[in-house]
Amino acid sequence: MHSKTKQQKFEPGADGKGRDGGLAQALEACRAELDKLIAAQERSNSFIAEIYDGCFEVDPSGIVVFCNRTAIQMSGYSRDEIIGQDWRRFCSPETVERLERASAKTVCGRSITVTECELITRRGLQLSVEIKLFAVCDRKGKASGFRGLIKDVSERRQLDKYRRQLEKKINQAQKMEAIGTLAAGVAHGFNNVLMGIQGSLALIKMNLAGRQKMERQFDRIEECISKGVELARQIQGFARASKFVVMPTNINDILQSTSRIFARELPRLTIREFYDPDVWEVEVDRVQFGQALLNLFAHAADNMPEGGRLYLHTENVILGPEDVKGYKVPPGAYVRISLTDTGEGIDEAASHRIFEPFFRQEKLALEGMRLASVYGIVTGHNGLIQVYSELGHGTAFIIHLPVSKRESRCRNILPGRLPKGNETILLIDDDEVVLSVASRILSRLGYRLRLACGGRQGLDLFEACADEIDLVVLDVIMPDLTADEVFEGLRRIDPGVIVLLASGYSINPEIESLLAKGCKGLVSKPFSLYMLAEKVRNAIDERKPGQTG
Repeated sequence: MHSKTKQQKFEPGADGKGRDGGLAQALEACRAELDKLIAAQERSNSFIAEIYDGCFEVDPSGIVVFCNRTAIQMSGYSRDEIIGQDWRRFCSPETVERLERASAKTVCGRSITVTECELITRRGLQLSVEIKLFAVCDRKGKASGFRGLIKDVSERRQLDKYRRQLEKKINQAQKMEAIGTLAAGVAHGFNNVLMGIQGSLALIKMNLAGRQKMERQFDRIEECISKGVELARQIQGFARASKFVVMPTNINDILQSTSRIFARELPRLTIREFYDPDVWEVEVDRVQFGQALLNLFAHAADNMPEGGRLYLHTENVILGPEDVKGYKVPPGAYVRISLTDTGEGIDEAASHRIFEPFFRQEKLALEGMRLASVYGIVTGHNGLIQVYSELGHGTAFIIHLPVSKRESRCRNILPGRLPKGNETILLIDDDEVVLSVASRILSRLGYRLRLACGGRQGLDLFEACADEIDLVVLDVIMPDLTADEVFEGLRRIDPGVIVLLASGYSINPEIESLLAKGCKGLVSKPFSLYMLAEKVRNAIDERKPGQTG
């Protein structure tokens, strides 16, 4: 039996084409739609890759399956080092806990913003971020992981902190100005009363001549009046009501002569002097400023009842607009005078009030007008005075006096010319704000930066890339390792390492010891753009003679 092959019959469609033609047309339409979807996806991916905020996605087990370019830049890791890793690796423990609680609450179609998060970068720094979480949902609406947007708020936090510090300085300046105005009026009236008492007493003494017992009593009254007159004079000095007789002066001369007088009175104190031999001239009233120095020496002595060291230091500096914000002085050339003691130090609350009249410090006798008069004398010379202290590390009083208008040597380095470079610098400091500020300044000057938060991390980073590092800027006071331990560790790795110290103190025993061991200088906090630029360039050029930035 022969089988018959059934032939398919061609049936035209409504448009006159066969079935194959209709299928081809449908496939073509599908391809076009797919191309549109691919193009839309590419546009979406391109947008996500370039978006200012960091983007990421994790699967249900917590593994990162996607991150955009901004997230990579924030973390410092490469894409391959992030994808496939548990997201918890890149966050501080506190942030992990907060994000886990938030992700458990995410539902489809809604987001949760988690503030005050800390992203751990490859350098070990904690980057302040805000994270907005979105649930990733399957077709049934069940959460199967989550996505997140990361906003870097570290700069905003630093600006807020800077704004609060600036407000404090402005409020303090306004308060001191108001106190000064009040003090001037009180001193004037007080002085007139004392003069009236003294004049009347003189007349009584004339009428009681020869009565020795009465005369002795009157002598004691006169001594009290003299002390009252001196107090009124100090109040007027604080209020800047007294006139200064200024003349161009080498400040080193006043420091040397005043310190010698003081050293004879208190032999238990050792005075160490570090003066810039080429210090610029300033215009001061030698008598008034000498009295201000004696008051500061006396304060240091009170802080070191068992004896100690007092460090005196002068140097030429350029203060930029940022350095003088909150103070009623212009930017420009100044002479910095630093007096650092090795006492117990003072707490932050006391440091904000230390120049107020009659402010009492714990463990010290009544201050009276001693530091208030110093404040008045310095500001009366159009200068500024700051106090820097850490408990257990002593106290530093830092005075800036404007350079004399007759001084010509400093004119060629007024703000405008900054020494630059392209070398690699390792910054070691435990304060994130200091690292951020210093790195921005140095990056602006052309340098490449490596940042280490603390001494141990600094040593680890230096060991990994010592050949790349041209200079190390090392904070003097850190909680994990001493500056001496870090310096010795750096030298074991590279005996020729160049280290520049950074500290709020100008000179103290630890800094003196490190300088003697081979550190190449000291740059003072808070960092001045011009001072930091000059110190860094000089330190690098010492290792590489003949090079300029």
